[in-house]
Amino acid sequence: ANGYVVGNIHSDNSVGKDEWTRYTVRTNIKSKHEVRIRYWATALTSAPAVSILVNGFLVNTGKNMLGNVIVNNAPTSSKLTRTVKLSANSGIGGNLTINSGIANQFQLNGYTLTTEGDISNAGKFLTDDVKMNGLVFAGSTPQVINGSGIFSSTIDSLTINNTSLQFPLSVSTSLTLATGSLGSTNGSNFTLGKSAKSVSFNITRSGGSLALTPIYALSDVGILNVTYNTPTPTATITTGYELPPTLPITVLIMNNIGGVILDKPVKCGTLSLNYGILTTSNANSLTINGTTSNSVVGGSSLSYINGPLTRKINVGNISYKFPVGKSAFRLFEFTSLLISGTGSGSITAEAFDTGPYI
Repeated sequence: ANGYVVGNIHSDNSVGKDEWTRYTVRTNIKSKHEVRIRYWATALTSAPAVSILVNGFLVNTGKNMLGNVIVNNAPTSSKLTRTVKLSANSGIGGNLTINSGIANQFQLNGYTLTTEGDISNAGKFLTDDVKMNGLVFAGSTPQVINGSGIFSSTIDSLTINNTSLQFPLSVSTSLTLATGSLGSTNGSNFTLGKSAKSVSFNITRSGGSLALTPIYALSDVGILNVTYNTPTPTATITTGYELPPTLPITVLIMNNIGGVILDKPVKCGTLSLNYGILTTSNANSLTINGTTSNSVVGGSSLSYINGPLTRKINVGNISYKFPVGKSAFRLFEFTSLLISGTGSGSITAEAFDTGPYI
């Protein structure tokens, strides 16, 4: 049947009590077989690959992936001891369905859920306001999140491998875009940042992308780091909605061998060039706000700026390097540049293979 059904624990259960005594059901789940939990406690005992602790259904799949998961308590039940909570990082290989009713709740409980299917919620899908929660979409086909139930609006760590968003969601700590796209054509919205919960935010993109314009709630986020990694197969990435249009980036890291092309002007405190060529233009410029020598790290024939690079300068005797190039790496550098006076200034450098140079 390829599924895992949780719920249907009634007050007239076979042990004669309205509340379950806490016990453990251990089952060996391989190839996403179905396991059904009802109000008997003796029918499901085998090798301890997965443990489900009832009286709140603490679910820990270990290294296994469950099949379809259905939270299916009676719609009239109000017993919160019948909700489903993760007790460790866990995975669902099929669909997660949360039926209607107060008792039909699925809680991340401070852990990460990896899902390969859709999430349909008519009950409650809850995170934890104190603990760190994670949600990973890893399906081989587009995944859908929908339903009229209550969703906790904030996920700490969100990883997109393939999904389609169909409800309001915000992520407060980290966003990873691996493959596929996050977005939908309905009235959904996606918020980057929740400063009341985190003062730092990390964005990592390789092959994925955002297909909708997010709401940027990063005004109180003090540290914003953005990393571009190499996708599989290797390809050039054009930046998109993952980059806030106005907020300066704390550290911008280039790790994509295939290169990155800016689609908007970008400002950052520190630039780290490890792998790949970063292409800029007069319209989509790159400005380094950091005024120390090490505000630009790296730079070589493997990684440089193809286009204009602007660096803010400071008073003092400082060295500034500009790892620029066109068809090849052409380092431009000021060594022991003595700057005096007041106010602020900047220097822009760009390499050309042929003239004219003005």
